[in-house]
Amino acid sequence: MPPLPTKERIIAAAGEIFGQDGFKAATIRKIATAAKANVAAINYHFQDKQGLYLAVLEDTFSKGFQRFPAARNTEKDQTPEEQLRVFIQAMFHRFLSNEGWGGN
Repeated sequence: MPPLPTKERIIAAAGEIFGQDGFKAATIRKIATAAKANVAAINYHFQDKQGLYLAVLEDTFSKGFQRFPAARNTEKDQTPEEQLRVFIQAMFHRFLSNEGWGGN
């Protein structure tokens, strides 16, 4: 498997560090070191720590919705209550699963 591009390595490392240390305690230098990237690459791709944090959140939510889409297993003839049940079930899977948001 080829190595991840720099931007993806930074997002992955930042997700781990933000999750462990929190936004305030996480440093750009620590994230760059973990991602085996230059600090300038973070500034280039994300402008600053807040931009990187937003990119991590967007990536996390995107992966959660890809793995557990809100409209999975819905049929056109389902009642609104059944559609809501499916939506809520997918949301809980996103929150609790290791492949969803619970894995971060």
